[in-house]
Amino acid sequence: MTFKILFSVLIFFSINCYAQEKSTPQKQEITIGYGVCNIQRVIIFQNATFKGYGTFHLKYDYFLNNNFSIGATINYAGITETDEPLTFNFYNNSNYQAPSFDIKHRALSTNCRINFHGYNKDGLDIYFGFGIGLNYVVTIQNDMAVKRMLPGFECSLGLKYQWADNSGFFTEIGMTKSLLQVGTYFKF
Repeated sequence: MTFKILFSVLIFFSINCYAQEKSTPQKQEITIGYGVCNIQRVIIFQNATFKGYGTFHLKYDYFLNNNFSIGATINYAGITETDEPLTFNFYNNSNYQAPSFDIKHRALSTNCRINFHGYNKDGLDIYFGFGIGLNYVVTIQNDMAVKRMLPGFECSLGLKYQWADNSGFFTEIGMTKSLLQVGTYFKF
């Protein structure tokens, strides 16, 4: 129910902004990026080592006017967590060492997103964005997979620098699949 209300408000807000500044030429943008400092690595507080790849980001934005854009994001991350063996000491001075094990985490998230572009001049674009959507998470341990569909949320502050007529560099920091994203974007 909350998702439907937020989505309705987002659509109404977008249509209202579009009606107010219709003279601005529309632009479309594709953003390709890589994220570092994956959220799953930060949240898991165990004696574990991680290997894998960071988060890949693909975004589409449609500019309603110079101040607002709406779009969609797709993020994918894959991590293998290796837990170190734990040793348990019992009251009778006997020890038990639990075996180490690997857990594979795979996550795909999709979000509808809206961005507010506060400063968009001279090739520099500073913006705030948030989105809501779904996260599909698969956790595999000992050939047993647990699949979950969870609500998704992202909130970030971004900076884009346009180095050519239709392309540029971007960076975002915030609460997404990764804490820091960098990459490039293309306008068409």
